[in-house]
Amino acid sequence: SSVASLSSASSCDADAAFDATAAARSGPLLAPSATSMPSTQDFLLRTAEPRDFAAMCELLSQLTVLDGPCGPPTRGDWERMLAGAAAREQSIVVAEDAHSGALLGTASLIVEHKLVRGCGRVGHVEDVVTHEKARGRGVGRALLGRLAELAREAGCYKVILDCADKNAAFYEKSGYRRAELQMRLDLGPPQRGARPPAPAPSKRVLSLLSASTEIVCRLGCAHLLVGRSHGCDDPPLATALPVVTAPRVDPNAPSLQLDEAVRAQAAAGGPIYQIRSELVRSLRPDVIITQEQCRICAVTPEDVDAACVALPSTALVTIMPVTLDDVLGDVVTIAAALGAPERGRRLVAHMRARLGAIAPLVPAGAPAPRVAHLEWLPPPVGG
Repeated sequence: SSVASLSSASSCDADAAFDATAAARSGPLLAPSATSMPSTQDFLLRTAEPRDFAAMCELLSQLTVLDGPCGPPTRGDWERMLAGAAAREQSIVVAEDAHSGALLGTASLIVEHKLVRGCGRVGHVEDVVTHEKARGRGVGRALLGRLAELAREAGCYKVILDCADKNAAFYEKSGYRRAELQMRLDLGPPQRGARPPAPAPSKRVLSLLSASTEIVCRLGCAHLLVGRSHGCDDPPLATALPVVTAPRVDPNAPSLQLDEAVRAQAAAGGPIYQIRSELVRSLRPDVIITQEQCRICAVTPEDVDAACVALPSTALVTIMPVTLDDVLGDVVTIAAALGAPERGRRLVAHMRARLGAIAPLVPAGAPAPRVAHLEWLPPPVGG
């Protein structure tokens, strides 16, 4: 095999101590894909990218001062900010002119986790600005609308922002209302000195399975993800990652046609999915996660081996759960591969505690329901 392999279908340690930490409670994060965002006739909304650095500086200079004690922000600062946005649950949205490609505006949303309101979440809107030459086109209201959608997806119960009195009427048109009073303590400029160092290198994770993408995020390791499969669309932050796989059949075809196409592809002995090998190599993953459960459902280890021969030092984590205990065991396996074994144990303990809380609610001797899980109709294909 061209990649170092690690596989598990075993159960996890049932005696791990329960600890409802933030990692165990993490839910939808933020960083939507450009293709999923709404557009108007003359501009579209998308996630900010490294190439936007100069345009972002021009936009934000119309809002406030860019220079700090260490000078103006650099392209490296911008790239590090974007790289850490998912871990901070920050979404930076820009409006792009559909014709010229110029940036017309930007706004950011940061999600705050609270202990009150049942560990509720609050969205903070920051740095809302429309280019002075693009005002009156509805850019600002579109940006605020998108941030409100992201806040709902993240489970926020409210969104708050600070603004000058003169701008209050603008925000009221987007549904905001005046509430309470802002208090501020000015701490002065940060201590002068060298610019903060870049974060220490960490594992670069490529997830080729939607379930493993969700597990990585529930472990609080979303910031390690560098790519995903075409099927990874939850939590929302995953949709901003590069897509390295594509089905060789049309997934939007009618059920019967899809079934025939899949069976024909399988009978021919070829892979059901294409792996974009050059993109995978450019992402330089330290860990690739896939499955060995079904060659029709997702990319297999054999597919990865064939496509990634130039990645001999990459660890391949293969999961093949059959039972619920196997699924919990795979959480531990993935956590260990990410270098966060304790997070895996805590998350599994939290999940077992939730399962344990349900069991007493089932009446003794109650008949178990009969459940059928089907992938598609017709013909019936079990999932």
